[in-house]
Amino acid sequence: MKSNIKNNLLLYTVTFFGTGLLSKKMPGTIGSLAASILSYFVPKYSIIFYIISISLFIIGTITSQKYVTTHPKDKDPCFIVIDEACAIFLSNAISLDIFEYNYTMFLWSFLFFRIFDILKPFPIRNIESYFKNKDKLNGLGIMVDDVVAVIPAVLTIVVILYLLQNYGIYGF
Repeated sequence: MKSNIKNNLLLYTVTFFGTGLLSKKMPGTIGSLAASILSYFVPKYSIIFYIISISLFIIGTITSQKYVTTHPKDKDPCFIVIDEACAIFLSNAISLDIFEYNYTMFLWSFLFFRIFDILKPFPIRNIESYFKNKDKLNGLGIMVDDVVAVIPAVLTIVVILYLLQNYGIYGF
Protein backbone atom coordinates (compact mmCIF):
# COMPACT_ATOMS: atom_id res chain seq x y z
CA MET A 1 0.00 0.00 0.00
CA LYS A 2 2.80 2.42 0.87
CA SER A 3 4.47 1.73 -2.47
CA ASN A 4 1.20 2.46 -4.29
CA ILE A 5 0.85 5.83 -2.51
CA LYS A 6 4.44 6.68 -3.36
CA ASN A 7 3.91 5.80 -7.02
CA ASN A 8 0.64 7.79 -7.16
CA LEU A 9 2.37 10.83 -5.67
CA LEU A 10 5.22 10.48 -8.16
CA LEU A 11 2.77 10.10 -11.02
CA TYR A 12 0.86 13.19 -9.85
CA THR A 13 4.14 15.09 -9.63
CA VAL A 14 5.64 14.15 -12.98
CA THR A 15 2.32 14.75 -14.75
CA PHE A 16 2.31 18.27 -13.26
CA PHE A 17 -0.79 17.85 -11.14
CA GLY A 18 -2.27 15.37 -13.59
CA THR A 19 -2.21 17.67 -16.64
CA GLY A 20 0.00 15.21 -18.54
CA LEU A 21 -2.84 12.71 -18.36
CA LEU A 22 -5.52 15.03 -19.80
CA SER A 23 -4.61 14.57 -23.46
CA LYS A 24 -3.10 11.68 -25.38
CA LYS A 25 -2.25 13.80 -28.43
CA MET A 26 -0.68 16.87 -26.81
CA PRO A 27 0.14 16.35 -23.14
CA GLY A 28 3.24 18.56 -23.32
CA THR A 29 1.21 21.48 -24.58
CA ILE A 30 -1.46 20.99 -21.89
CA GLY A 31 1.23 20.75 -19.18
CA SER A 32 3.01 23.82 -20.54
CA LEU A 33 -0.24 25.76 -20.64
CA ALA A 34 -1.04 24.81 -17.05
CA ALA A 35 2.45 25.87 -15.94
CA SER A 36 2.15 29.13 -17.84
CA ILE A 37 -1.21 29.92 -16.25
CA LEU A 38 0.13 29.08 -12.79
CA SER A 39 3.26 31.17 -13.26
CA TYR A 40 1.18 34.13 -14.52
CA PHE A 41 -0.25 34.51 -11.03
CA VAL A 42 3.20 34.68 -9.44
CA PRO A 43 4.37 38.28 -9.07
CA LYS A 44 7.34 39.28 -11.20
CA TYR A 45 9.64 39.73 -8.25
CA SER A 46 9.00 36.31 -6.74
CA ILE A 47 12.35 35.04 -7.96
CA ILE A 48 12.57 32.81 -4.89
CA PHE A 49 9.39 31.04 -6.02
CA TYR A 50 10.85 30.49 -9.49
CA ILE A 51 14.18 29.22 -8.16
CA ILE A 52 12.52 26.79 -5.75
CA SER A 53 10.01 25.60 -8.36
CA ILE A 54 12.59 25.08 -11.07
CA SER A 55 14.91 23.24 -8.67
CA LEU A 56 12.10 20.95 -7.53
CA PHE A 57 11.02 20.29 -11.12
CA ILE A 58 14.54 19.35 -12.13
CA ILE A 59 15.06 17.08 -9.13
CA GLY A 60 11.59 15.56 -9.56
CA THR A 61 12.09 14.81 -13.24
CA ILE A 62 15.58 13.38 -12.92
CA THR A 63 14.84 11.16 -9.95
CA SER A 64 11.30 9.96 -10.55
CA GLN A 65 11.27 8.82 -14.18
CA LYS A 66 12.40 5.30 -13.35
CA TYR A 67 9.57 4.87 -10.83
CA VAL A 68 6.67 5.85 -13.07
CA THR A 69 7.49 4.21 -16.38
CA THR A 70 6.24 0.72 -17.00
CA HIS A 71 8.19 0.27 -20.23
CA PRO A 72 11.92 0.76 -19.66
CA LYS A 73 12.49 1.30 -23.39
CA ASP A 74 10.24 4.38 -23.35
CA LYS A 75 12.79 6.87 -22.08
CA ASP A 76 10.52 9.92 -22.37
CA PRO A 77 6.88 8.95 -21.80
CA CYS A 78 4.60 11.68 -23.15
CA PHE A 79 2.57 11.90 -19.93
CA ILE A 80 5.64 13.17 -18.02
CA VAL A 81 5.24 16.93 -18.42
CA ILE A 82 7.08 18.21 -15.37
CA ASP A 83 10.00 18.96 -17.70
CA GLU A 84 7.79 21.22 -19.83
CA ALA A 85 6.51 22.91 -16.67
CA CYS A 86 10.09 23.49 -15.54
CA ALA A 87 11.01 24.97 -18.91
CA ILE A 88 7.98 27.30 -18.88
CA PHE A 89 8.89 28.52 -15.39
CA LEU A 90 12.49 29.02 -16.50
CA SER A 91 11.46 30.85 -19.67
CA ASN A 92 9.08 33.09 -17.73
CA ALA A 93 11.66 33.80 -15.04
CA ILE A 94 14.22 34.89 -17.65
CA SER A 95 11.73 36.79 -19.83
CA LEU A 96 10.11 38.58 -16.92
CA ASP A 97 13.49 39.58 -15.56
CA ILE A 98 14.31 41.24 -18.89
CA PHE A 99 10.93 42.57 -19.99
CA GLU A 100 7.75 44.12 -18.67
CA TYR A 101 5.39 41.90 -16.69
CA ASN A 102 2.31 41.45 -18.89
CA TYR A 103 0.21 38.72 -20.46
CA THR A 104 1.99 39.16 -23.80
CA MET A 105 5.24 37.91 -22.30
CA PHE A 106 3.55 34.81 -20.89
CA LEU A 107 1.88 34.13 -24.23
CA TRP A 108 5.11 34.53 -26.18
CA SER A 109 7.06 32.50 -23.68
CA PHE A 110 4.54 29.67 -23.99
CA LEU A 111 4.29 29.90 -27.78
CA PHE A 112 8.00 30.02 -28.59
CA PHE A 113 8.95 27.40 -26.04
CA ARG A 114 6.38 24.99 -27.52
CA ILE A 115 7.60 25.71 -31.06
CA PHE A 116 11.21 24.94 -30.18
CA ASP A 117 10.27 21.98 -27.98
CA ILE A 118 8.15 20.38 -30.71
CA LEU A 119 10.44 21.10 -33.68
CA LYS A 120 13.67 20.44 -31.77
CA PRO A 121 16.01 22.22 -34.19
CA PHE A 122 19.77 21.70 -34.02
CA PRO A 123 21.29 21.27 -31.44
CA ILE A 124 18.26 20.45 -29.26
CA ARG A 125 17.54 17.11 -30.94
CA ASN A 126 21.21 16.12 -30.79
CA ILE A 127 21.43 16.93 -27.09
CA GLU A 128 18.22 15.01 -26.41
CA SER A 129 19.49 11.97 -28.33
CA TYR A 130 22.82 12.01 -26.55
CA PHE A 131 21.27 11.91 -23.10
CA LYS A 132 18.51 9.47 -23.94
CA ASN A 133 21.05 6.96 -25.19
CA LYS A 134 22.69 6.86 -21.77
CA ASP A 135 20.94 4.32 -19.54
CA LYS A 136 21.77 6.04 -16.27
CA LEU A 137 20.73 9.49 -17.46
CA ASN A 138 17.11 8.87 -18.49
CA GLY A 139 15.66 11.53 -16.19
CA LEU A 140 18.26 14.03 -17.30
CA GLY A 141 17.52 13.11 -20.91
CA ILE A 142 13.87 13.96 -20.32
CA MET A 143 14.75 17.34 -18.82
CA VAL A 144 17.67 18.59 -20.88
CA ASP A 145 15.97 19.09 -24.27
CA ASP A 146 13.25 21.22 -22.69
CA VAL A 147 15.68 23.37 -20.74
CA VAL A 148 17.80 23.86 -23.87
CA ALA A 149 14.67 24.81 -25.87
CA VAL A 150 14.23 27.77 -23.52
CA ILE A 151 17.37 29.43 -24.92
CA PRO A 152 16.15 29.95 -28.52
CA ALA A 153 12.64 30.72 -27.22
CA VAL A 154 13.89 33.60 -25.07
CA LEU A 155 16.29 34.78 -27.79
CA THR A 156 13.41 34.84 -30.28
CA ILE A 157 11.37 36.99 -27.87
CA VAL A 158 14.35 39.33 -27.44
CA VAL A 159 14.76 39.75 -31.21
CA ILE A 160 11.04 40.28 -31.82
CA LEU A 161 10.74 42.86 -29.04
CA TYR A 162 13.89 44.62 -30.21
CA LEU A 163 12.48 44.87 -33.73
CA LEU A 164 9.06 46.00 -32.51
CA GLN A 165 10.46 48.64 -30.19
CA ASN A 166 13.02 49.97 -32.65
CA TYR A 167 10.65 50.19 -35.58
CA GLY A 168 7.94 52.29 -33.98
CA ILE A 169 5.76 49.69 -32.26
CA TYR A 170 5.82 50.42 -28.53
CA GLY A 171 4.00 49.11 -25.52
CA PHE A 172 5.77 45.77 -25.10
